[in-house]
Amino acid sequence: MVPLFSCKKEKLRIAATLAAAETCDDSEIDMLVDAEGVISSILKYLNESTQCYNYYYTLTELLGGIDKLACADSNKKKILEAGALPLFEAILNLDKPEVQALTARVLWTMTFDDDVATHVKSSKTLLARLEMLSKSSDKAVKNNVTGLLYNIERISKKEKKDITNKPTQQKGKHLFISYSWHEKEIVLKLKGLLQEKGIQIWIDTEKMRGSTLEAMAHAVENAALVLICMSESYKRSPNCRLEAENTFRCGKEYIPLIVQKHYKPDSWLGALLGAKLYIDFSGKYQFEPKWNELVKELQAFKMLTEGEDTVDSSEVALPESTSSSTIPKTFTIDDVKQWLISKQLENCCQHFGDVNGKGLLQMKSMRHDAPEFYFKTLSRKLKLSLGEILNFSAALEEL
Repeated sequence: MVPLFSCKKEKLRIAATLAAAETCDDSEIDMLVDAEGVISSILKYLNESTQCYNYYYTLTELLGGIDKLACADSNKKKILEAGALPLFEAILNLDKPEVQALTARVLWTMTFDDDVATHVKSSKTLLARLEMLSKSSDKAVKNNVTGLLYNIERISKKEKKDITNKPTQQKGKHLFISYSWHEKEIVLKLKGLLQEKGIQIWIDTEKMRGSTLEAMAHAVENAALVLICMSESYKRSPNCRLEAENTFRCGKEYIPLIVQKHYKPDSWLGALLGAKLYIDFSGKYQFEPKWNELVKELQAFKMLTEGEDTVDSSEVALPESTSSSTIPKTFTIDDVKQWLISKQLENCCQHFGDVNGKGLLQMKSMRHDAPEFYFKTLSRKLKLSLGEILNFSAALEEL
């Protein structure tokens, strides 16, 4: 299909792009970055569809394609520069709630680019139409338009605020769960288990979204901690992006969770995650060990007391050189050194001179959650031999 993106026939280029946008997964979305002017072609057909004389594609097909293209940050400004705003305004003036909702969603996604948000805000007629639609009786239209207007105002105020990426003082006691409705089953399971442990939870379980944006912002700002439940649908949702970026702007501590099999966060979500390790609740691993990892993280953030039981004692193997009252998390740097020696890994001591027990357990998590990064670190950064990597990994699994 990729060769068709540069086909000389405009209809084939559009067809290939729309098909790819509909079928590609999150890791492939950036492949759809506009390179052959296909965005301008789609907008031309979109304009014809509004005037009822394009027989090749429907408005919803074309808007759906633009919506997927807009997920790639590098396309947001290209859609703007191709003259999309007047066309989108014309579509919003049509008495068709379905295409109004989809158009508002496209604009909402695009306004995560500051320049696009500025252009939308400067269009008085477009803003006036959006204000009118924010009172629409159609729920999807109202929610998407409300989200779009909220995003414009939030970004326009961004420079006026003294924002840092340093954690702020915890203002509240609740745990905020940010997730996409597509992954509600595993998320609601986690919610129930967390509530059983006495943790106060803030979560939108009614799929209200646009009508609760102010409440959401307030809840993030006053949360003690945020769970970010990452998936392909999460990355593509403008509402989820708002929640994630508010978490970051407020300097909130957060725990990232993967809730979709084979999903690897990239683009804005990957940048947000950075080098932070995540816990995999996608179903790739058994639930109980991952739940125990989450409990340990919550204990580290003081959301749960250290006395909470997480694993059976048989699951934790202590280093031979330590007493039975010592657990790996309490290891000092010297304890780690002695542990390496006890595992006949003396040559590794020089590479772990600043690693304590918590760091060791983080490496164990990395071994399972980011194996490629784990092995590259040991082989390329620390220059461990294959034998050392295998022996160290085997010893790590015993912790």
